[in-house]
Amino acid sequence: MNQTLARFHIEGAAKFTETILALTPFFKSLRPALRSLSSTGAEVVMPTPTEVGAKDPQHHTADDAALGGLALLTGGLALDAGAPPSARWALRGYAVQCAVQGRMHSEVHALADASTVDWKTAGDYEVEVQLLAVGRELVSTVRLMINVETSSPA
Repeated sequence: MNQTLARFHIEGAAKFTETILALTPFFKSLRPALRSLSSTGAEVVMPTPTEVGAKDPQHHTADDAALGGLALLTGGLALDAGAPPSARWALRGYAVQCAVQGRMHSEVHALADASTVDWKTAGDYEVEVQLLAVGRELVSTVRLMINVETSSPA
């Protein structure tokens, strides 16, 4: 178990979320709540994006930014929880595929799946983050493109 995952188990989800938000204030405006974390995935819940972003129903930019931030936070936590001390990862980019257009009117669950990453083999990998509305309706899928570097354990 790596340091990130060990800390999550010691502190619990609520305290661990507070710690992460203190270290990454950019994500604080999302008001996320980490629900689960493992070496292969994470689940983070965010309140209704319209409560987080702008109130103008004509502009979806705030929703889009909030959902993108949620996907990056969730994917990053899953990757940090799975990475051994001998490996590092770097974000190379991401792609978003929207399943629902328009304003979100419910909380959003982000589920990251990092099980495809082989931490022993350097190279490029894709990590999928699904954003689901209440009732598990797919809102969008975000694919994080990452690069893994490995080194010999000391």
